[in-house]
Amino acid sequence: MANASETAKAIERRKEYFAHLGALLWYYASVEWMINHLVRYYYKIPEQKANIALGQLPYDSAVDHLNRLRIAGIIPDDDNIEIILIKEQLGAITRLRNDMVHYTQEETPDGYILSTESWAYNAKKIRKFIVSTETLSDASYDLMRIFWRLDILIHPKTRDNIKKVHGEFAYSTWQYKPPALTHPDQEHSSIPPKQ
Repeated sequence: MANASETAKAIERRKEYFAHLGALLWYYASVEWMINHLVRYYYKIPEQKANIALGQLPYDSAVDHLNRLRIAGIIPDDDNIEIILIKEQLGAITRLRNDMVHYTQEETPDGYILSTESWAYNAKKIRKFIVSTETLSDASYDLMRIFWRLDILIHPKTRDNIKKVHGEFAYSTWQYKPPALTHPDQEHSSIPPKQ
């Protein structure tokens, strides 16, 4: 049985973790909003008509629209390169977010073990990894960077000014790194085995 000190530490860890999780979800929603504006920017549709025609697009649908716009030659090459870089990182963060929302978690002192085991239909689909407050913080910082990089794309007339204010932060190295999953014989896990 845990003593009062251990219980208090666990409660503090949970508070910190869930504060970081809330921040991640808030920043993710802000980026999803910004991606919707990016799609509308390239379509050049007035806001009211865009609301009727597109509504609020979830991430996957917005990316599908951006791919269509790229194939149609509507997105300039320089913008397309930037969008590809953003999509790669945002895709990794989207997977983290989706996994956190849909799969089981087990609390540990280092964070929460996230596992797809209860839903996997075969061993190859099982993934386990630890999500710490640092993981959530890194993903949140990257979402802030993505927000500003999308803002720069949407406002070409003020790009230079936005870059002066937010460029150093927006274009710094991505902090979130997806977990490395190990060989299937090791339970498809980035968690060290229990000793």
